[in-house]
Amino acid sequence: MVILVAGSVLALAVANLLAGLLSKDAEPVPEDLIDRDFSAYPARSLHAGYAGRLRGPEFDVAVRVNALGLRGPEMEPKQPGRPRVLVLGDSFSFGWGVEEAQVFHAVAAASLRRDEGRDVEILNASVPGDGPLSELARLKALCQVVHPDHVLVAFYTGNDVADTMRSDPNKVGDANWRAVADRRIDTLRGEESRVDQWLSQFALYRIAKALWARACYAAGVCAYDDDPIWRAHLSLAAQALALELTTAALLQIRRVAQRCGATVSIVVLPSVAQVRHGDQPSARLDELRGISAAMREWGQRSEIPVIDLEPALVAALKAERTPMFFEYDNHLTPAGHRAAGSALAPFLRDRVSEVPRPAP
Repeated sequence: MVILVAGSVLALAVANLLAGLLSKDAEPVPEDLIDRDFSAYPARSLHAGYAGRLRGPEFDVAVRVNALGLRGPEMEPKQPGRPRVLVLGDSFSFGWGVEEAQVFHAVAAASLRRDEGRDVEILNASVPGDGPLSELARLKALCQVVHPDHVLVAFYTGNDVADTMRSDPNKVGDANWRAVADRRIDTLRGEESRVDQWLSQFALYRIAKALWARACYAAGVCAYDDDPIWRAHLSLAAQALALELTTAALLQIRRVAQRCGATVSIVVLPSVAQVRHGDQPSARLDELRGISAAMREWGQRSEIPVIDLEPALVAALKAERTPMFFEYDNHLTPAGHRAAGSALAPFLRDRVSEVPRPAP
């Protein structure tokens, strides 16, 4: 009995110590920035009317949310000849850690306005934690309200495929698509659970998994919310199914956009590993770049314009010797957003070129 009690006390002490280590320097999201309603889909939305600050070890920035739940000022009446671009994405396109004018799509719009006299309106519908399926649901709710001319989908190689796998496809999409998605997602979850669920019954495995993920995260090998353990459990065939499910969601996004008169393009945002450790070969790096290549090839087949920002960020890192990603949480720094926005500007100009300019 004494040994059992002593063991329990020791286990509790170790657990508390590990919890402290794992939560050290955490970046809590302000409680009133994000609304959570798990009876709805998406379950997370920005709190309309929020105004406050987002703080972390490397930043302290202002955040405001308009009445539509979009980061930024209130939406103005639509002006003839001024293209309206609706941005969908996660924390990267939300602009985690930077001011709203520093986010890469805002930088691109400012560049077009300054250099070419082309005024482009950006509506930022990105929400931290979003993935392709929640972005699809968000577009359905917004498209007939904001009437965009173009929808720019920010695809993050680090976790968007995983986000799709973890989402519930029954809440979005037409019946035929849901049926296919259900079978794919069951396959993926089944393959994941056979190993992970069995091992997770052991406390040492759970501790090792958490420590490994934190070490990988801190070293910059894994990106924000990226789970290398989960990926190690999936076969190449299962990863291919996950990517197929992701592109099916993106096709649904195009269909919804077309119904409200908008075109669609995709901007591929690389993981920190692709930029910071791009010259150090690894299986994980091959996987990330494989996802980027698959998105480019799929976009070409599907006639959806795709731009991959990895080359621009790598070039900027070499030229400026300035970090493109924050050291701690691996989101883009202001310098990273500037490099991304500069590369995006001509791509965005071509996407909105069909919107007539206002008469002089």
